Amino acid sequence: MMKKKVVILSLILSVPLLMSGQWVFNSFDGNPYWGDQVDPYDDLETRAIITYVSDPLKVGEAALQIDWGVTNNQSWGGASALPCFHWDSLGVYDFSGYDSLMFWYYNESPSSLPGKMHFRLNLCDVSDSPNGFNTYNSAETEYWYSFHYILDDESGWKKISIPLSDVREDPNGFDRKGWWGIDGNDQLDLDMIKGFQMEFVISATEGDVASGTIVLDNMILTSTTGDTMVFNSFDGDPYWGDQVDPYDDLETRAIITYVSDPLLFGSGAMRVDWGATHDQDWGGGCYLPHLNLDSLEVYDFSGYDSLAFWYYVESKSTQSEKVHLRFNLCDVSDSPDGNKTYDIGQTEYWYTFNYILDDDPGWNKLAFPLVDVRDDPNSQGFERTGWFGIEGNDQLDLDMIKGFQMEFSIEATLGDVAQGTIIFDNLILYSGELTAVKELKFNQPVSYKLTQNYPNPFNAVTTISYSIGEPDIVKLTVLDILGREIKTLVNEHKPAGDYIINLEANDLSSGTYFYRLITGDFNQVRKMILVK
Repeated sequence: MMKKKVVILSLILSVPLLMSGQWVFNSFDGNPYWGDQVDPYDDLETRAIITYVSDPLKVGEAALQIDWGVTNNQSWGGASALPCFHWDSLGVYDFSGYDSLMFWYYNESPSSLPGKMHFRLNLCDVSDSPNGFNTYNSAETEYWYSFHYILDDESGWKKISIPLSDVREDPNGFDRKGWWGIDGNDQLDLDMIKGFQMEFVISATEGDVASGTIVLDNMILTSTTGDTMVFNSFDGDPYWGDQVDPYDDLETRAIITYVSDPLLFGSGAMRVDWGATHDQDWGGGCYLPHLNLDSLEVYDFSGYDSLAFWYYVESKSTQSEKVHLRFNLCDVSDSPDGNKTYDIGQTEYWYTFNYILDDDPGWNKLAFPLVDVRDDPNSQGFERTGWFGIEGNDQLDLDMIKGFQMEFSIEATLGDVAQGTIIFDNLILYSGELTAVKELKFNQPVSYKLTQNYPNPFNAVTTISYSIGEPDIVKLTVLDILGREIKTLVNEHKPAGDYIINLEANDLSSGTYFYRLITGDFNQVRKMILVK
């Protein structure tokens, strides 16, 4: 059974932040900015105690466990709460590029008073706060409620998705009840979110006490329109497996290693040492499958226009023009086993054919429109040939993708053997053109690094990658030949991570430039050349 690793990222276009696609707002792996805030009439039974656990776990390295308790000691009931505010007194979160807020929860111990408790996730909007951004008092914010009756649920991972809208526009969104906070402009200003607060609320008989334990994981912001998502960074995903031809021998193989040279993005790339033998009537091949870990989950590509990855042919195919790479999608919209299948033969199998294995060494990008070839004016995209899999509804259902598979397929003389080595980096989903200045956050790095831009020299657009080992203020600037700052790409506090940013240089003339990264004690400069 294959497992999944989806690297979800934030896209930062400018300051203030403008987001789109998907953003892991809180992974709950160990955020130091959480604090517990009990009811003002608290006692020993009103609590919200945080620990970070690895079991149960949904995503990443840890999850947030909350041991909660609430006493009905006020006229309206009672509550315990967990606030999380922006670390910067003058900073806010910008949710305006997203449609929904989503997180996973697991009731380790359901409420001890069934039917009397509910959970709230409330937003703090400072658009009209008397102290502007500089407040950490939720009473000085427009306080927007959401209500979720989940604390009686049985144990097991479940997902909540909340529309980022006013209930007057969507009944499942956020509601400014007026019970707490200021009136403000009575509009949910998503670009002015100072933070949020979780509440465990009781409505029972005076003096009643309820308690329970809930585990939270992976709070993300999502956009159905999408922009760019790194689906697989190839930095060290343990969930790839090799699957050789059923008539395999020692020369049919797909051996994976993770390398740092050559490298385009992040901290690693995936090298595949492949071999294929023509040992069947149609040829032969070896395969690399990647399917969703969760038997009830699928990948939803419907918010994106295209899929792309970067590749580097380290060793060309030993059989020139006889082997091609296929990147194929597995659509389970009509699978007899539904979402639960891990048999690719029980999916609609959508092919692409890519003659890249004879390319010269060097980084190249391969992109596919996420469409049926019959719907693309240039006959590009994915094709259901019928060679493998089920017939299904004969439509490419992008919201029902169980996974995908890479194939190294040989078409030569019976008995012929081909082999080679190819390196993959950054499999992404995106919409539109990859030309705007945008930044993508990946995995946790182990050191500080500023890599050489690619391509270099460049015309109009180039990519810069960097890593920071500790949370800190990060400044990334472009300098002219005299060392003067002419463009600021990043200037804000960032968590530790690997990042890339695409620099659009339409407003610059041809010549030599430098780019500099300053964060903490790290200061590095690199040279780049713009040719128009």
